[in-house]
Amino acid sequence: MPENPLVARLLDPQQVVVFDGAMGTMLYNKGVFINQCYDELNLRAPDLVRDVHKAYKKAGAEVLETNSFGANRLKLEQYGLSAQVAEINRAAAKLARDVAEDDLLVAGAVGPLGVRIEPLGPTSLDEARAAFREQLQALKDGGCDVFILETFADVHEIEQGIIAAREVDPTIPVIAQMTIGADCHTPYGLSVEDMAQALDAFGADVIGLNCSVGPQIILDAIEKMAPKTRRKLSAQPNAGMPRDVSGRSMYMASPEYMATYAHHLVQAGAKIVGSAADLATTDIVFVTVGTSQDLTDAVLGPGGLMSSDAAPAIVVDCSTISTEASQQVRAELAQRGTALLAAPVMGNPKVASAGRLTLAVSGPPDSFRTAQPYLDLLGAGATYVGEGVVTQSLAEVTILAQRSGISREVFLDCLNKSVMGSVFSRYKTPAFVNLDFHPTFTTALLRKDFDLGLAAAREREVPLPVASLVHQIVQAMIGHGYADQDFAALIELEARSAGLRLESENADVSDGLGPEGASGTEAPP
Repeated sequence: MPENPLVARLLDPQQVVVFDGAMGTMLYNKGVFINQCYDELNLRAPDLVRDVHKAYKKAGAEVLETNSFGANRLKLEQYGLSAQVAEINRAAAKLARDVAEDDLLVAGAVGPLGVRIEPLGPTSLDEARAAFREQLQALKDGGCDVFILETFADVHEIEQGIIAAREVDPTIPVIAQMTIGADCHTPYGLSVEDMAQALDAFGADVIGLNCSVGPQIILDAIEKMAPKTRRKLSAQPNAGMPRDVSGRSMYMASPEYMATYAHHLVQAGAKIVGSAADLATTDIVFVTVGTSQDLTDAVLGPGGLMSSDAAPAIVVDCSTISTEASQQVRAELAQRGTALLAAPVMGNPKVASAGRLTLAVSGPPDSFRTAQPYLDLLGAGATYVGEGVVTQSLAEVTILAQRSGISREVFLDCLNKSVMGSVFSRYKTPAFVNLDFHPTFTTALLRKDFDLGLAAAREREVPLPVASLVHQIVQAMIGHGYADQDFAALIELEARSAGLRLESENADVSDGLGPEGASGTEAPP
């Protein structure tokens, strides 16, 4: 029997223990954009993470999970942070420990590595186990009471995580949770009955399911698992279908935003389904993902849209991805008789709520005409290109005006009322005047769009000298530490070059999105 009575209660099959909820979704709601490394916030913005833990403690959670779901070496390497695995995980555990004190348990959260391991991929079992061991050791050093391996799709991978946990400290309890689809199978086809037997054999103390599907399916699955194991079972369903961002399942939209668009979509014939494959029988499917690989997995991968015998007539991809990935998906879909429309969406949630989303659509003209009524539901429909170039030009002329003794508020008000004003210049006015660089579209994300655009231009032999220059300016911003701020911070870099030190003018200025241009200086959600 464990010495810690809280741990003993966690392991007691007769006791119900309440965990906290999603970490990534809460951080997103606090304004952290999805292109950032959420695990690094343990070091860069610890108060944000601490506040989430405090909110869950206040709500009655008995176990706090650390903000470390993606903090393994392989995932952190994507952000240039692989050397900080130990530091990030120790900080994650200490933050949760500080809030939990001796009243609550701290569970060191570990997610999948984000790569396929043998026999399904090139990463060896030893490499996978070493990566897990490194993360788990740091979580232990930071003060966690239990380990929780969650949202795993591959039973071979979670086995290596369990082995690694036992190597770090065989006395620390291990909770092992996998994810399933609406058919009560993992994305790789393993039934929940076989999963329960496997996790039991691997030696996990508590086994269960989390994420991906709602309470009813999780309940059905748990009922199937119960006869197959004597281990305590855990169930952490979500409240609907999430969006996958680098392996984290996150709920991106506010209730108000979803209510507005749900009404339109229901009128258009939309239905709620339990998995991507269930959408294959519809005529048109809209997809939005974070990366090129995410699109390939969502559409062509196991359990993806095209994994069944059915196929939709049209797939509309509203993401910003590489030309190569789009061409690959387009070719694969064409073999099934499905057309792909590339329709990258421009605009953050606030722009969407104001009905000002814009899309640049490419693909077969007949398919575009078929999908156009539904595309029109998403926003203004107009296509805008070159945001980074316009922002740099706007920053330059605004600093020139300030150097000449004209406040930014007065200058931009004059510009916005002239024929030179636009939706975009009005929208960026609060950021330029009040220096609110709360991320709506970060500099790092803008650089990605420039990279994709310039690559396409090189392929088609189209010279883009101005865009190339601004690309270098955007890179300079990242070098100055603005990667995770809104790209409107270009004005600060321009001011530095002009020898100016900017201060907020604290003015009540309009962003042009409200009714009749009502003021809207609040940060976008």
